[in-house]
Amino acid sequence: GYYALYFLSRETNDYSTVNVRHILFKAAADSNGAYTDEAKAAAKEKAEAELKKWKDGGATENSFAELAKADTEDAGSKENGGLYENVYKGQMVTDFNDWIFDTARKPGDTGIVYGEASGSYAGYHVMYYVGQGELYRYKLAEDAKRDADFTAWKDALLKNYALTEGWTAKLVK
Repeated sequence: GYYALYFLSRETNDYSTVNVRHILFKAAADSNGAYTDEAKAAAKEKAEAELKKWKDGGATENSFAELAKADTEDAGSKENGGLYENVYKGQMVTDFNDWIFDTARKPGDTGIVYGEASGSYAGYHVMYYVGQGELYRYKLAEDAKRDADFTAWKDALLKNYALTEGWTAKLVK
């Protein structure tokens, strides 16, 4: 047989990821799950007040982290001071992504961006740009290695077990 191939593109993934801190203020959804202009305005007002509070205080990365621990509505980053490390392009909501990957961005930059994530939340992020992370291609390689190591560990652990099916599915030796 014959195969016809069409080359679309090639990515080297040769860009730096980003390390960023943020404080999220969610807009409250109405009973229909919609975000009203009033709810968005209230979240924006909280974000602006938080940025002012930070600027009037220590205005350091550590003081930003302390505010994030106390005030963010993002459970995924609350405990580590709003920090997301090695963020890659397209990982975050559009405006968040565009802000952190702006080529003019430099460590210590702050700002406020709006984000809406597929109906799960809408809100304003108070941003603190920490700096560049590792190259994305290195992150991809590390993630692939971790995945392979986990799969090998799991397969070795479960090789002597069988999964029974039904309402009471369980591993049996």
